[in-house]
Amino acid sequence: MSEKQSINVDVLIVGGGPAGLACAISLQQIAQKENRALQVAVLEKAASCGDHIVSGAVLKTDALDELLPGWQQDLGNIVTPVEKDRLYWLTKKNAWPLPVPPGLNNQGCVVTSLSRVCRWLSQKAEDLGVMVLSGYAGQSLLMENDKVVGVKTGDMGLDKDGHKKPNYQEGTEIYAPVTVMAEGCRGSLSEQIIKKYQLRQMPQNYGMGLKEVWRIDPKKHDKGLVIHTLGWPLDSKTYGGVFCYHWSEDLFTFGLVVGLDYQNPYLNPYQELQRLKHHPLFKDTLEGATPIAYAARALNEGGYQALPNLNFPGGIFIGCSAGFLNVAQLKGTHYAMRSGMIAARHIMDGNVEQFNESIRNDERVGRSLYRVRNLRPAFYYGRVFGVIYSGISEYLIGGREPWTFTLREDHKQLRPAKYYQDIDYPKPDNKISYPLLAMLQKTGTNHEEDQPCHLVLKDKTISEQFNRLTYAFPEGRYCPANVYELVQDGDEFKLQINAANCIHCKTCDIKDFSQNISWQPPQGGEGPGYQIT
Repeated sequence: MSEKQSINVDVLIVGGGPAGLACAISLQQIAQKENRALQVAVLEKAASCGDHIVSGAVLKTDALDELLPGWQQDLGNIVTPVEKDRLYWLTKKNAWPLPVPPGLNNQGCVVTSLSRVCRWLSQKAEDLGVMVLSGYAGQSLLMENDKVVGVKTGDMGLDKDGHKKPNYQEGTEIYAPVTVMAEGCRGSLSEQIIKKYQLRQMPQNYGMGLKEVWRIDPKKHDKGLVIHTLGWPLDSKTYGGVFCYHWSEDLFTFGLVVGLDYQNPYLNPYQELQRLKHHPLFKDTLEGATPIAYAARALNEGGYQALPNLNFPGGIFIGCSAGFLNVAQLKGTHYAMRSGMIAARHIMDGNVEQFNESIRNDERVGRSLYRVRNLRPAFYYGRVFGVIYSGISEYLIGGREPWTFTLREDHKQLRPAKYYQDIDYPKPDNKISYPLLAMLQKTGTNHEEDQPCHLVLKDKTISEQFNRLTYAFPEGRYCPANVYELVQDGDEFKLQINAANCIHCKTCDIKDFSQNISWQPPQGGEGPGYQIT
């Protein structure tokens, strides 16, 4: 049994995604240029950087160009320049072409695997002397005088009842003068900080992104083609759409984003994705193809007005811990990386307290997000209004309207099941569409069974009774990994949590109507093992 350990570093970055790694690399680049000694640690809960990363991913490369010029020499084999953009309005059997708005013009961007890009960034960071601590989940904040002074990693080697096993290892305390939160969307420690210091003026809006990667017939491959759609199968009050990309020599990314402010409790995002694949626009491409990866993740959609104050006592937020995603472009990685690079400059200059103002006034981050601040909430009033408003705002006004729409809390938009009919989803054919558990195997997710459940319920009976009767047990529908099941025992229903299935998407923590679910990181190194998402 090991004793408690502690580490002291100059800068602690929690999260080894594009924002955190860009910050770490930039810090060391500046330190070396100025001949200054600097100890930077990146704490990553996955077994290796990239294992928990999923994105579309059409990548705008401006931040990467600035951070690591010549990156093409290393990443050339996993990036594909965008050659063509297509936008369609889908009906059940047709696809009507639409003009591509400026935000979705992806010329100059590349299609890639963000999980692979993050592995490469991690190696670049280590080459510069960054201490990358993979396989350690940040479990709790270290506080002194109401200030964050670091993070303690989770204990390892506990059984499901919380008792210590022979291999028990207490978490490590990592102290730093500056803690940079780069956990990604709905980061558990980030949310604690935001609530503790009341840093957010408006609620964040979220979407769920589901993604599959297929290996298709090279004869059907249209390298560099990017397609986005609106419309079917989502109803007119549900925000979302399809993304699909042809990249590499025979890879086809197919995915769906569903806004988590949807109202119908019978809606099942995974099933929507499966029936989408039988649409004539996609079916021929997928026939005879092989699915090689599946992933799901929550993403920030609230935009500028959902950003918290980016400064807190002892640290700052960067990347998707803050919420840098441009819904007009359907991109956020370049914002995440740039926020990390700007953070590095502020840290090295000793003016961290000015970071929030600096980001908000940055033309390529804050000002860019401000111009599209009203696009997502415009869709509260339906798809038609949202599309018309977005067109007027982008084409005619340029985002200069003198008003800012307020945001709504996603979980409060769910309506009781009595107002809807159950959705009759088609059965999977096991050729194009598949049962959830079959695709779950392609996430590589892995958790030790005998450990405390990382999905903590305040009151288990809420799901068993209230949510089941009023909302048709929505947890079982919106979870993209079959984590929540109601098992009938005589006349009663018991909630069964299959925590080992969890792919860390955070959707349950966001969408649960009663806000009864608290997602906490399991033992470090566990979760999905994404390789090409």
